[in-house]
Amino acid sequence: MEAFKCFVIMPFSKTNPVHSESYWTNHFENFLKVEIEKIPNLKAHRSKALRGDILKNIIRDLYDSFIVVADLTDYNSNVFYELGIRQSFRYRTITIAQNGTELPFDIGRKGTLFYDPEDPLNDLDFCRNFNLALVDCLQNPDKPDSEVLLVIKEIKNYIYDIPQDLNLLIKKMIMDIDDDNVDKFFPENYKKLEELATNINWDLVEEEIFIKYKKIRKYYKDNYSVGAVLDAFRRINLE
Repeated sequence: MEAFKCFVIMPFSKTNPVHSESYWTNHFENFLKVEIEKIPNLKAHRSKALRGDILKNIIRDLYDSFIVVADLTDYNSNVFYELGIRQSFRYRTITIAQNGTELPFDIGRKGTLFYDPEDPLNDLDFCRNFNLALVDCLQNPDKPDSEVLLVIKEIKNYIYDIPQDLNLLIKKMIMDIDDDNVDKFFPENYKKLEELATNINWDLVEEEIFIKYKKIRKYYKDNYSVGAVLDAFRRINLE
């Protein structure tokens, strides 16, 4: 079975007088890589300065990797940039930092694991929780851990799903108008239509649907409560 790639976002070069380039190399090779590869079928990986466009390679790794671990220690700008890209693509992202790191508000909302910088391999609490987080990513790959993706999902629902639902309901109601039992379902479905209408961007609705919508509105206005329909459509600025 091919191993799942765990991509580590972390600094390459010196970030302060203590954390030199060699510190970060050792941090990956002798700490993070060791802990990650304790989990069966996980392979730790970080970017290398290869020929060509290194940013494209990093973005590809951020997109393709099953798990991403981001070390936020020393507030490296590249790490935060890459974390933002990853959070726009996928779940299964784990953030870590050394003890004492004060995280910005946006990141502070996300659960971050903190390690002892003096002896991280013997920080048993961190190692245990880090391993549990890795296993959780493998066992529950669709568990949300990105506010960005959650908002994108809401936007997708607003742009695509609601107009689709509106279209289906309108088609059903048009059919109901011609049915002998129109009074049985039409008023109830009209209430559903109002709920969808108040949450829709009408600029994204096809003209044909809007014409059918006006037909339903006229039918309701002629056959049911005039006051109710005027109030409903005043709220959605269609008067």
